[in-house]
Amino acid sequence: MNSFRKPVLLGRTGLQVGRLGISSSYGAPAAAFEEAFERGCNYFVFGSFMKGRSKEMIRAIHNITKKGKRDKLVVCMMEYTHSYLLGKPHFYKGLKKLGLDYVDVLMLGYYPNRPRKQVMDMALGLKEKGLVHYLALSGHNRLLFPKLVDSPIDVFQVRYNAANSGAEKDVFPFCGGDNRPGMISFTERKGLLPFCTK
Repeated sequence: MNSFRKPVLLGRTGLQVGRLGISSSYGAPAAAFEEAFERGCNYFVFGSFMKGRSKEMIRAIHNITKKGKRDKLVVCMMEYTHSYLLGKPHFYKGLKKLGLDYVDVLMLGYYPNRPRKQVMDMALGLKEKGLVHYLALSGHNRLLFPKLVDSPIDVFQVRYNAANSGAEKDVFPFCGGDNRPGMISFTERKGLLPFCTK
């Protein structure tokens, strides 16, 4: 049996991540984020706009980086705007707040359909500059994800839990193989928004 604390590969990204990740959306003390990191929770999600402007997560990321552990931390920036005109400045502002040279993952947040070409061009441009290493997409439309398996999107964030198990039929069977995308499952609750790698 695999240890819950043993890291797993996030699909074709090759990133080593814990089986649980954590979002800044609802806030927690910096010490809680740092302790989570020390216990193997190294996938941190920070929102560039709207949700996720947690000063405490920023402080924790700064502290972890100062300890020389940036290479063990996987930072995902969530971009909600759906606009290349707003998305790009929000990205740069978020990167500056984090005090990082790059984020490991840029997540295009809550898309019911394929992102528009301008948005994808913006995201791919940031990747080309080395400011983003991998692209991700989040959404509730499960039928969209199988259509994106061969796209430049490396990570899928899919709603999946005991009450919402449709991904077992609509997503997971179509996302296997050697070049499979990374898979993040999420569920919404009051308090922290937990992320689970699969």
